[in-house]
Amino acid sequence: PIPNLIISTPKDSTEAGNLLYTAVMMNSPFVIRYSKEKLEYKKDTYELLEIGSWEVLSSGSDAVLITYGSFIPKALNIKNKLKSKIDLTVINARFQKPIDEKMYSDLLRKYKNIFIYEEQTFINSLGSYLVNYANEKKYKGQIRIFAIPDEFILQGKRDEIFKNLELDEESVALRITNLLKEDVY
Repeated sequence: PIPNLIISTPKDSTEAGNLLYTAVMMNSPFVIRYSKEKLEYKKDTYELLEIGSWEVLSSGSDAVLITYGSFIPKALNIKNKLKSKIDLTVINARFQKPIDEKMYSDLLRKYKNIFIYEEQTFINSLGSYLVNYANEKKYKGQIRIFAIPDEFILQGKRDEIFKNLELDEESVALRITNLLKEDVY
């Protein structure tokens, strides 16, 4: 990646406005990845975001699901589907570069199972960067990435594509359940 490049993805129109406002105030190259889904516009006062900051959307005790952008509502739905079996923390990783090192280091200390759920390919994704970071910190837990494989994807409706790639809510919830059964937490 380009040195000092900031990469971000908003979860909603308010965060998109905050990221755009932050980008205008920066003296650095700044990328905002917009969702292919329509964002409902809400007129709001925008605020400067701390570069690299993540956000805890929902706290849990068993495992953590890190995601961003249009996958945020899906992640919250996955948490809700699993609530009777698994208590997930959901993190909005609105900055993919740089990452929130303090929060991620805290997550590495607290959780034995980390799941990264993203609408990017495995290669050069946030997930691959986070695995590398965890290895440098000698993390002993399990990290699983749910992302798009590095191959040509058949075209279709977004929901159909995600279902075929097992990136829909039901498939990811089932994969998390099965992975945690294998590794008794």
